[in-house]
Amino acid sequence: PDGFDNVPASATSGSVITFNFYHAASSGAASTVAYTITGITSNDIMGISLTGNFTLTGSLYTLTVSTRPKLTATNTLTISALGYNASVTINPGLAVRYLIVGGGGGGGSDMGGGGGAGGYLAATNFALTQTTYAIVIGSGGAGGPAGTVGPAGSNGQDTTALGFTALGGGGGASDHDTAAYPAGNGGSGGGGSGGRLSNASYGGLPGTGTVGQGNNGAASGVTWYPGGGGGSGAAAVQTGSLQANGGIGTLNDILGLNYYWAAGGGGGGYSTYGGNGGLGGAGGGAPREGAGTTNGTGGGSALNSGSSAEIGALNSQTNKRGGDAGANTGSGGGGGSHYVTSNAGGAGGSGIVVIRYPGSPRATGGTITTVGTDTVHVFTTSGTL
Repeated sequence: PDGFDNVPASATSGSVITFNFYHAASSGAASTVAYTITGITSNDIMGISLTGNFTLTGSLYTLTVSTRPKLTATNTLTISALGYNASVTINPGLAVRYLIVGGGGGGGSDMGGGGGAGGYLAATNFALTQTTYAIVIGSGGAGGPAGTVGPAGSNGQDTTALGFTALGGGGGASDHDTAAYPAGNGGSGGGGSGGRLSNASYGGLPGTGTVGQGNNGAASGVTWYPGGGGGSGAAAVQTGSLQANGGIGTLNDILGLNYYWAAGGGGGGYSTYGGNGGLGGAGGGAPREGAGTTNGTGGGSALNSGSSAEIGALNSQTNKRGGDAGANTGSGGGGGSHYVTSNAGGAGGSGIVVIRYPGSPRATGGTITTVGTDTVHVFTTSGTL
């Protein structure tokens, strides 16, 4: 039928409303159609006037109305053309895109598992209806201390924003000859230590991830193949004798560049190379005994790349530390190598909150930048939006 079709009953201020106008009699030659928008002011919209014309070259024309964010008033926008009308209730709020990442878990020590990624949450067109929001950035977990008697790497801390909680990542399991120091659970789970597939007492169990935020860490394989930490994009994998690579993070371009976020740390090595940190800034796992430069590399393609593990010396017990995750990536730290000194796990990366919306700044808090015509608030430390 002629007129406006598929018009939403309501929208949040700050969002874009699409109006489809049909007119069968205009399907021939191009015709000019006048329109009028009432019920709001020119300060409430962007990119279109309250009155104007559009050219109908077929039977369908699509108008888009970008509304400005308002936190208090409710308005009813009515658009009219050729005697047809359509109305939309515009509710208060600021429609935003967000990224919320928890702190990454620390890597384990003594053939340690990689740290699990912090929880990853992201969405578009989310309505802000409060005048202020507390933002709490979770810190990354500490790596398991040097030695052969645990404990496991520490879990990362939760990040909270806009009523959501991105869980901290699970710390990696520690020790190769006891099951006493398992990995932590969290946004993503930490990786297992040692080589439990050969014997249940040879290392700690992996941690589990949280559905909707991350994935599981890998169990350790046969002697001696530790497991990597889970990433937000994929679980870590260890089928028996694989390099203990961490799980990949999740790609998101909210900052204008495609970065991976919340990746799993690489597990330590002994019978093979140290595991590589997952893409997204995770730390690399420390190398095996006598392996020279075969340390795990830190994960890149991130806001801040993860560190590679320390390089081992040939023909010696390695005694090397796992690599730290990049700051504000929410990624896990790398697992430390075998033996008794200097073999701590790497630290997990701290979390982050990013909030983006169209147009000029309508709020304060964090570091304010722009991407194209959008405003972006970046919180690397706790604050208030």
